[in-house]
Amino acid sequence: KCQISVSGASDLTISGEVASAISDATIQALTNSLQHAGSKAQRSVHLKGTRNGVKVVIKDNGIGFRPSRVPRHSLGLRLVIFKSIESIGGQVRIDSKPGNGAAVILEWDSAA
Repeated sequence: KCQISVSGASDLTISGEVASAISDATIQALTNSLQHAGSKAQRSVHLKGTRNGVKVVIKDNGIGFRPSRVPRHSLGLRLVIFKSIESIGGQVRIDSKPGNGAAVILEWDSAA
């Protein structure tokens, strides 16, 4: 189960490259949650449109993890999520610690 919500408004046109990077990173964050957060974890995705960009927050209330302990060669987190978003000039933040779930925050701003 995953709750999805949308807020904000924007007339901003997003290129296919940006849309693809954001959707790939979002799907990978959800996949990681399904694989690692635990079977009882609840998930949510919140998409917010801003005047100049997009913010996506993928959260779960699962087992959590220490982002600093994710191996550098981690295919999902490092190579798909970070590389995808950084390739379009966006930013990724991970808010997680053991026992407190995880949040992956993806942000892209056309003015950056």
